[in-house]
Amino acid sequence: MNSAELTVCIIDFLEVAIHQILFVRDVYPSEIFEKRRMYNVAVLMSRHPTLNEYIRNVLTTIKPELQKGQINKVLLILHAPPDATPVETFIFNIQPLASDLGGMMDNKTDFSVIPLADIETHLRGFLLKISVCDSILQPNKPDTEFSILMECAQQPDSISTWIPAEPSTRKASKESTVIPMKTMDAGPLKMQLYVEENRAAKSTTHSQSRTDLEANSGSVEDSAELLPSHANKVDSPRALRENDS
Repeated sequence: MNSAELTVCIIDFLEVAIHQILFVRDVYPSEIFEKRRMYNVAVLMSRHPTLNEYIRNVLTTIKPELQKGQINKVLLILHAPPDATPVETFIFNIQPLASDLGGMMDNKTDFSVIPLADIETHLRGFLLKISVCDSILQPNKPDTEFSILMECAQQPDSISTWIPAEPSTRKASKESTVIPMKTMDAGPLKMQLYVEENRAAKSTTHSQSRTDLEANSGSVEDSAELLPSHANKVDSPRALRENDS
């Protein structure tokens, strides 16, 4: 397995994980999801083309930076209406793939020291944890929306479709609780998943909701915060509540 193949493996996992989280946390109606299998685990993935394309396009744009070791975290943030307050943030903390190789990595970098079966076993564990996370998280309110962010080590040069995200998009509340979900250590590939849950925001009554969905890329401190410039179009996945099939 070379670096390009390992990157594809991570992107494929993130795509399935995002779909699974959206299902488990009731962001969209269960009717738009169907059963699939990944790493010999039953998962639920959307069958709505607009939502699927949206998630796939976002992950495609981060793939080159992930392979270069420029991405530290991928975050899936669930927002509560009407002011898009973050209520849950699923954080995939990915050790930059190039960090163990002195920052030098290309398509031919050999990761054969990591058996594919071992990687899939670890990733299977992440999906199993996600599938039961509703047992430790409080229910979300109707019309919860989501955004996808990434945290970069520095401002990327090649992602022209992303713009800096607003600090409020990522700002964690003092009331948020950090819940560790799963950790893996497979040689050069290390990843941790944890959730920041803002239960105080969930308990607040909201009378209206936002109708636009953002897909963001975010950062903390000196990292680069980016937001896809194509976000907030009319065909945003947020509209699926009215047009789901």
